[in-house]
Amino acid sequence: MATQDSPSISYGEKVLEEKELELRKYIQDNYLKIHNFEKELAELSLQIKLTVGPRKAALEHLRNKIEMSGAKIRKAKLKEENAKKQWEAAQTALQAEEEEKQKLCDDLNRLVEQTSVAGFSRLEELKQKLQALNPELVAAEEAYDNEAHGKHPKNVGPAPGSVQLKDDFYGFDVVSID
Repeated sequence: MATQDSPSISYGEKVLEEKELELRKYIQDNYLKIHNFEKELAELSLQIKLTVGPRKAALEHLRNKIEMSGAKIRKAKLKEENAKKQWEAAQTALQAEEEEKQKLCDDLNRLVEQTSVAGFSRLEELKQKLQALNPELVAAEEAYDNEAHGKHPKNVGPAPGSVQLKDDFYGFDVVSID
C-alpha cells in the first residue's frame, strides 16, 4: 500500500508543486505590475508636487484677472447709467428751454400785436381829433386817397396852414404844411 500511495502522493505533490509554481509566477507578474504602477504613481506625485506651485499661481492669476474684469464691468455699467441719466436730464432741460423759448415767442407776438392795435387805435383817435380841429384836413386826405387811386379832384393841394396825414407802413405820420 505504501507503494500504491506513493505514486498518487507523488502525483499530488507534483500537482501541488505545479500549482505553487503557477501561483508564484502569477504573484511575480502581478508584483511587477504593482511595482510598475507604484513607480508611475511616484513619478506622477513628483510631477504634481513640481507643478502645483506654478499651476496654483496661474489659477490665482486668472482669478485675479477675472475679478478685475468684473470690477471694470461694474464701473462701466455705472458710467453708462450716469451717462444715460445725464442725457435724459439734458434732453429734459432742452425740452424745457424750447418750451420756454416758444412761450417767450408767443408772448412777444402777443405784445407786438397788442402794441400795433393800440398804436392804430391811438393814431385813429389822433386823426379824428385833427379832423375835428382842421376840417380842411378831410378834403386833403380825400385828395390824397384819390391820387393814390388815380382820381384827380378839383382842389388838389391842401389849404395853406393845414395839416396833412401821410400813410406809412404802421400808420400815419403827421406832416404840417405852412
